[in-house]
Amino acid sequence: IGHDTTFDDQVNNFGCQVFMFDPTVNQDTIRRTNNKNQHFYLLGLDASNYNLSVDLKYTDNKTETIVGELDTFDSIRSRLGHQHLPVHYLKLDIENSEWRVLPYMLERGLLHSVKQLAIEVHTLDIISAPQHRVLEMLEGYLQVLQGLRKEGFLRVSYRPTVVLETLYHVP
Repeated sequence: IGHDTTFDDQVNNFGCQVFMFDPTVNQDTIRRTNNKNQHFYLLGLDASNYNLSVDLKYTDNKTETIVGELDTFDSIRSRLGHQHLPVHYLKLDIENSEWRVLPYMLERGLLHSVKQLAIEVHTLDIISAPQHRVLEMLEGYLQVLQGLRKEGFLRVSYRPTVVLETLYHVP
């Protein structure tokens, strides 16, 4: 979620229980702005459970180390006691980890309880990938998208996100 809970706040206005996860933000700031139906956890989603430590360097040369825990979808649901509850809307913006998380979820049938799925898809790693790996990566992306379709998910909306890297042609 980063520091932007606009979407979560809007969903909350409909009376929904909103569960937010992000191991990289200041939880006090998020919790201070939460409504009673919003629940924030300093936890991230991945295909296995592990602790993450990332050193960030900003354009002003400031540095910051982010430490957080990541866990699987089924494990997080178990922690919350939500194993048997439907997920009406699952929003994933997990910075390229979707290509590990979605196969994990598809292989284990974890999307059966999910009614709607929103994904911010990241493919910029192709730009820096060795040429001999690009086809394999594209095939992996295609398998995930086909798996989602087999689960009954259809693309309703698509909007590209323009980032600096997409403005350049890579031979």
